[in-house]
Amino acid sequence: MMDVEVSILCMAYNHGKYIRQTLESMVSQKTDFPFEILINDDASTDNTAEIIREYSEKYPDIVKPIFQKENQYSKGINIQNTFNIPRAQGKYLAYCEGDDYWTDEYKLQKQVDFMKKHPDCTLCIHNAVRVDTNGNVIGDFSKIKYDGEVSCEQVIAGGGGFCATNSIMAPAELLKNRPDYFDIMSYDFVIQMYLASCGKTYCMPETMSAYRVAVENSWTSRMKKNPEKYKEHILKTETVRRAFDECTGFKYHDVIESVIVKNRYNILYQEGNYKALLKEPYKNCKEAQNKSWRVKTKIFIGARFPFLLKLFRM
Repeated sequence: MMDVEVSILCMAYNHGKYIRQTLESMVSQKTDFPFEILINDDASTDNTAEIIREYSEKYPDIVKPIFQKENQYSKGINIQNTFNIPRAQGKYLAYCEGDDYWTDEYKLQKQVDFMKKHPDCTLCIHNAVRVDTNGNVIGDFSKIKYDGEVSCEQVIAGGGGFCATNSIMAPAELLKNRPDYFDIMSYDFVIQMYLASCGKTYCMPETMSAYRVAVENSWTSRMKKNPEKYKEHILKTETVRRAFDECTGFKYHDVIESVIVKNRYNILYQEGNYKALLKEPYKNCKEAQNKSWRVKTKIFIGARFPFLLKLFRM
C-alpha cells in the first residue's frame, strides 16, 4: 500500500444541494498517488449526511467522514483544526468546502507535481471562478489572474479573498504545527498569510475550481445581516494580524497596518461616521483613494452638511 499523499479537508453543513457535486469532483481526481477525503458534517439538518454516507460506502478507503451529533461551529470550535487536520495522513493538505467544487480532474496531480519540484513552495494556489447557487459562472474569483510566484505582501494585502480556499495546497506539517495565533482566529486570511510567510507562494495559471457565492446561511450572508457581528469580527482580525506581525519580526508591518486601516475605514463608512473618514489615517489611505467620486462626495457632504444627505438620498 502506498502512503496517502494528499489529505483533502472538507467542512459540510446543510450543503445537501451541493455536496454531491463537491464529492464527485474529489473522488474523480486522477492521480498516481492515494488521497483521502476528510469530511466533517456539522450536524446538518438536511440530507447532507445521507449523501456523505453514500459516498463513504462507495469509496470506503477514500471518503472518511465524521458526523457530529451537535453543531460544533456554533460552540466556537474550529472544525478543520480540531477534527480534520489532526487525523490527516497526507504529506500535503488541500481544501474544499461542501458547497464548492473542483473543475479539473488533474488538479491534485498538477499541484503535487509542482510542490515536489519546488520544495520551497509552502502555498500552492491556482485561479478559480465564481459560480451562483445553480452553478452558473458569474466571473473570475479574483480581478487579477496570477501566474507564477506571488509575494507574501500581496497575499497579506489580499486578505481572505486573495485566492479561493479550494485552490490551496500546502505541506501538512506546517498546518499541524501552526503558531499560537491560530487559536485567536483561523480564517482563510490567517491560513494564507501564515503559509505565504513560511516560504514561497506560487499560483498556477490554470482555473481549476469553482467558488460558490450567495449560498444561504454562509458566513458572508450572516455577516451582511449583522453589522455588529461583522464589526466584532473585523476587530478580532486586527488582533490576529498584530500577533502575526510580531511573530514574523514585523517584516510585513507596513502592509499589515494598511489592511487594518482599510478594514477600519469600511466599518466607519458602514456606520456613517464620515467625519472620522476625513481625518488621518483614513483621509489619504488607499481605500479612500480607490473610492468613486460619488462615494467621496457622499463622505464630504456627510461630514460637513449631514442634513443634505437625506435631501439628496445619497
